[in-house]
Amino acid sequence: MKKRHNIRFTAILLLSVILLSSCATSGTEVTLPADTEALFPADEQPSVPDADDITYGETKVPVIYLTTSDGTQVTSKDEFSPCNVRFELNGIFAEYENTYTDENGGGAQLRCRGNSSYSRAEMRAKNKYSYKLKLDTKADLFGFGENRDWYLISNWFDVSALRNKLAYDFSGALGLAYTQNTWVELYYNEEYRGLYLLTESIEIDDGRIDTVNWEEFAEDVANAYATANSLSAEDTELLCSAMRTKLGWITSGTVSVTLSGGKQDIDLTAHFNKDSLDLTSGYLIEYDGRLDGERSKWKTEEGVAIALDNPEQLSSNRTMVNYVRDLTNDFEEALFSNTFFNDKGKHYSEYLDVDSLVDFWLTWTLFGNGEFGYLSMYYYIDGGKIHFGPCWDFDYAAGNTVTLPEKWVGYTHWVTDRNKAWYKQIMGDPYFSVLCQERWFEIRELTDDLLRSLDIYKAYMGDEAVRCCERNGVRANWSLKELNDGHSYDFETDYEHLKSWLNGRVKWLDDMLCIPDANIDDSGNTRSSKLLTSINLDGKELEYELISGRGVYADYIIDPSATGKIELTVSTTHTTATSCSVYLNGTKLIGEKLPLGTKTKAVFSFDVSELDLTDGAINVLYVPAFKSNGSLRSMTSILIRTSSVHSVQRSECALLCGDDIYIAKKGEPFVMPDIPEIREGFVAEGWTDGETVYKAGETVIPSSSAVYYVRWKRTDIFSAMDMSRYNCESVVNE
Repeated sequence: MKKRHNIRFTAILLLSVILLSSCATSGTEVTLPADTEALFPADEQPSVPDADDITYGETKVPVIYLTTSDGTQVTSKDEFSPCNVRFELNGIFAEYENTYTDENGGGAQLRCRGNSSYSRAEMRAKNKYSYKLKLDTKADLFGFGENRDWYLISNWFDVSALRNKLAYDFSGALGLAYTQNTWVELYYNEEYRGLYLLTESIEIDDGRIDTVNWEEFAEDVANAYATANSLSAEDTELLCSAMRTKLGWITSGTVSVTLSGGKQDIDLTAHFNKDSLDLTSGYLIEYDGRLDGERSKWKTEEGVAIALDNPEQLSSNRTMVNYVRDLTNDFEEALFSNTFFNDKGKHYSEYLDVDSLVDFWLTWTLFGNGEFGYLSMYYYIDGGKIHFGPCWDFDYAAGNTVTLPEKWVGYTHWVTDRNKAWYKQIMGDPYFSVLCQERWFEIRELTDDLLRSLDIYKAYMGDEAVRCCERNGVRANWSLKELNDGHSYDFETDYEHLKSWLNGRVKWLDDMLCIPDANIDDSGNTRSSKLLTSINLDGKELEYELISGRGVYADYIIDPSATGKIELTVSTTHTTATSCSVYLNGTKLIGEKLPLGTKTKAVFSFDVSELDLTDGAINVLYVPAFKSNGSLRSMTSILIRTSSVHSVQRSECALLCGDDIYIAKKGEPFVMPDIPEIREGFVAEGWTDGETVYKAGETVIPSSSAVYYVRWKRTDIFSAMDMSRYNCESVVNE
């Protein structure tokens, strides 16, 4: 479960871009200095293949052989059964062939997992269970990092076997914690069971969800005590087990446990300092409407079902469970406030890694997962903040006609918060919704790669998916009922449907997410026509934005070099509105709450330097109007884009190439700019508008404004694009 930060080989290219940009502007011809070869000797220069020369060759899906000790089918979700596991790897995974063998492991424990698929009679008849696999010792399977715990997902509901992988990898590319995964063939007691997705388990651990692991800490302290007091192996295990499940010792320093010599109250303070522990990290939580299992669980004031996945027995430490409850309640209280501040004066963003929720929402929205706000939604607490992710359980998503009713199969709908709570509420904050909209247009290259990966994956695993479908037999289909009369909804049919659905979904979101008041998720907080605003800078009204393409359309545009005072005037035709406030970019209150009425205007003034004046930045003014009792009457918002390019003449057009805007003459030649090749695992094919690809240096004749982004080609099947907001050399969570 990693955040990939691919910058090997990037540093040299990026350095060269910086050196060149310091001595040239767009359109200037640059000659490299004569001593370039001395700086980059020929034998050290990175080799960049031409995109047209890249082929992926033939390779085979890895194979896993599971053999149970008694030769029977494991069916329990609660009890593990012993088994032997063997891997047959090849191609890009060949180096991990001997990672886990009879010589260095081989043994494992196996149990079933899943909910909806587990209860299906047709799945049981085919023995197509999903499993949790616990190896006897840690192993670095497929290069995903050493661990004992792994999942084998049957994808019973997903005939294409693509949806989970696409969603997990997409979320990882955005920078969320995610479950690394790959397809495998499974043989169970020598019987072919079909195509599976092997994934990391969702857990707190190094390289997975990287935060404090309290259960591992319990083992460390227990082992330290056992060593110091010469406990037997049996007593050491009893102590470890007690400390993993009775977490009160973390704050008290003592634990009560029955060892071979009887019950003992053990003082552990010689082996850790309880007063120096940071209790603001180390909690994995599932937003789970079922609230099943033996986990610590509760419902919030707004009815959100919370289940503690790790530590599972958190309720045994009242201090820690109260911390999680209080943090969650304070966050929720701020979220449900009209101003998004709670009674403690804190904004919801003070409890939340906002970027993670933006990327989390985008993943669920892109794939149209209908379980949004109800099941399989994970977050973890680290450093006193809620971090969303990993994304999980997307086999129902992306227009899956096998599982979804007809009204949900289309791609022209928002994913709605089924619990009508956190996610619906946060979309009522125009600043958060704009962050989502802007982020969508930042990741054009990633969505383009996602769509192009479908054909790559089909060539890799398609034959195996067909074979798996033949084994599973005819599938019931909710939406396309004509296929249920003895006709199999096969891999090819679902693949073409998924490909068409995702292409349509991306285009629909392109159209919807550029609208300033998109009413995302039908949140209800839309701009009121009875709440009117005007805005000026030093007495001059701001210009409307005429150049789109950067992201959401803004209402106004302002130059990054602007100085002076901005004045915002608010008027209303609401007879019950008595006051209003203004918030800038979510958290900054502009002045005080002012009186407002049908005959009373509210005028707010602030220095332009309060805005984010970075070229291309978007600024959001949120204007809530209140009734006399303090409840929300209505709201509006104003979007101000900072841009050094204000407008174009009728004879001109604006061309957005990556982050740069070029003004070109209509009908006259324009040379497409260079592309800095800085994505490891990819080669740039050229600039694209989503349809046509233009090589850098190619001449085009523009007739209207256009948006171009770089089209990248993978250098291997599983090249992973890094669109995270982080910049570091490690490939594990930071």
